[in-house]
Amino acid sequence: MFDHGFCLMFSPLVNETLKMLQANLKFPSLLHYFCRNYIYMAHFHKLAIKEINKVTEQSVTISFDVPDTLKDTFTFNAGQYITLKAVINGNEIRRDYSICSSPKSGALKVAVKEVADGRFSKYANKELKTGDVLEVSGPNGRFIFEPDNTKSRTIIAFAAGSGITPIMSIVKTVLEEELNSKLILVYGNKTPHDTIFYNELLALQVKHQNRFNIQWVFSRSDEANALFGRIERSTVNYIIKNKHKDLSVDTFYLCGPEAMINSISEVLIENGVKKDAILFELFTVSTPEAQIHYLKGIPKLLLRLMRRKLPSKCLRSKPYWKPL
Repeated sequence: MFDHGFCLMFSPLVNETLKMLQANLKFPSLLHYFCRNYIYMAHFHKLAIKEINKVTEQSVTISFDVPDTLKDTFTFNAGQYITLKAVINGNEIRRDYSICSSPKSGALKVAVKEVADGRFSKYANKELKTGDVLEVSGPNGRFIFEPDNTKSRTIIAFAAGSGITPIMSIVKTVLEEELNSKLILVYGNKTPHDTIFYNELLALQVKHQNRFNIQWVFSRSDEANALFGRIERSTVNYIIKNKHKDLSVDTFYLCGPEAMINSISEVLIENGVKKDAILFELFTVSTPEAQIHYLKGIPKLLLRLMRRKLPSKCLRSKPYWKPL
């Protein structure tokens, strides 16, 4: 929805800011976030929580009851996210969470991992219960997988921690809807106990053993058939130059911390992978405030607005925006 009031009051500033954000391709997520929150205001719908389950000590999955009248609104592609809005201690909080269910399942489900100083994540893990109502925006994002059952392709996905959430939707969609394709998942965590969807992924690997392979990576637990440490350059080289060296990979999906994404991308490009075959989504940023200060010349009024609203998890792989 277009916020006409905002643009009538600040249209010169808005246009100037848009031009400057477009020019700063180093931080495309700021352009995306600015457009979504200050120009094209998200439209929210009240949805009741259908089910909430503890999946690790620090994370839950939340399923929503979507009425028939909103089925079309909440139709999504694998890899997309929704925005959840709630009032917590008198403050309106919005957070983006990737959908972890598959489109074919008919379910709308996200996973929320509790993080230090995370107001919404703590609220979701400790207070939310079945029947509670949250405001939810329609699906968004371009970190997507679109199935085509006439194709036969190989996909490799790298995920760390809660970065598994959009990847989980992609994994399920490949296995359910692109029956001639294969997927390799490289998934890093501290221990199996800390791993979101650990048992569900094991079950999928057993069910689709000829099409789905998992390479576990644990940084605090030495497990059989798993790599010890973190996903880093040596991990990527092992996967593409050793363990799966004979495979021709069509697309790489990367989701996790900024440093991991940068490291994996560098290694893939060094090994001849084309940039357009690498799709990524960053779940954490190092210094959002520093990013904002880097954008010299943006009107101070809008900088203050953005600094006050910008969440710690704002980076998205391919920002969506429309020109005025």
